[in-house]
Amino acid sequence: MSDIKKGRITSIDSFKVIAIFAVICIHTRPFKYSGISYLNDNLLFISKLINVSCRFAVPFFFIVTGYFWGEALKQGEKIEGLLKKTVLKLVKSYLFWMTVYAFFPEGFMDAILKDGLLIGLKKSFEANTLVLIKEHLLGFVLRGTSFHLWFIPALLFAVIFLALCIKLRKAIYILPISIALYVLGLVGGTYSKFFSGLPFTYDTRNGPFMGTLFVALGWVFSYYGVKKYVNWYCAFLVLCVGLVMQLIEFKMSGFLFDYAIGTVPYASGFFLLALSKPEMKFFIYNLGRFTAGIYFAHIFFLNLFLPFQVFVLPWVWDLTFCFVIMFATSGAVLLMQKNKLLKQFVL
Repeated sequence: MSDIKKGRITSIDSFKVIAIFAVICIHTRPFKYSGISYLNDNLLFISKLINVSCRFAVPFFFIVTGYFWGEALKQGEKIEGLLKKTVLKLVKSYLFWMTVYAFFPEGFMDAILKDGLLIGLKKSFEANTLVLIKEHLLGFVLRGTSFHLWFIPALLFAVIFLALCIKLRKAIYILPISIALYVLGLVGGTYSKFFSGLPFTYDTRNGPFMGTLFVALGWVFSYYGVKKYVNWYCAFLVLCVGLVMQLIEFKMSGFLFDYAIGTVPYASGFFLLALSKPEMKFFIYNLGRFTAGIYFAHIFFLNLFLPFQVFVLPWVWDLTFCFVIMFATSGAVLLMQKNKLLKQFVL
């Protein structure tokens, strides 16, 4: 059963599991290893196609946050209390996972295998975390100690922006400003090759540019009660149109991808599809409660297992690695949520 009061809709929990697996596929890049090993351009193209097709996932999580914010406000929760609760939770999670990835950054397992545990961790810390702080301070602030942690600062900005607009009774500006930020993000990101010479010195996926629009859309879907009107067919049509747009855009940009114009209807259609069938659930829908923890932790396991790639046949690796990461991370997160101290960082 769906239960808004408890913050749960079974279909959304089910779709969150699909979305987190899509995130893992983006980062594990199925068929890329085989394509490189066998010099097969078709496999490399399939790898890119999978990567682009999974790009609905993180925007979907932004939309979910905005939607449940809207639902909480409609049920009478005060904007100040909701903002405080959200910010405290996000900041605590950010500090915790920044600390984890400061000492276990990308390549830490290679360093351990080469130099031993303590020396390896020290070298990987110096080569990654310290260099990032010294040479890319803004990047460090906006994405933390691992590239995927950009989600938290982006979400923080989005909810603060949303709260300010609502509190000041300027909700009419939420979508226009969010769209303007998204366009700037596209100009500095996916479409940057068409706008050379513009003063973007860092990845515009990070910070306020890409996440704010999706959080705003989630709030809009709640505010206007879209759940009452949306149907499965329309949602699926929006999803398909968005996917086709996104594939065309990324082909035009040479597959320099994070997000595109088509990502907006693609992710929105995916969310509306879940909203149109609130009672829908998959057999592992309960895992939807822990997708935040899986998102934050999965890069640790990816970095942990990646050095062993050379000992596995490429096609075996490509068919199994994403599932290994999903199962290992899910298991770790389920164990963490049983600990009173660690539970707050995975829910």
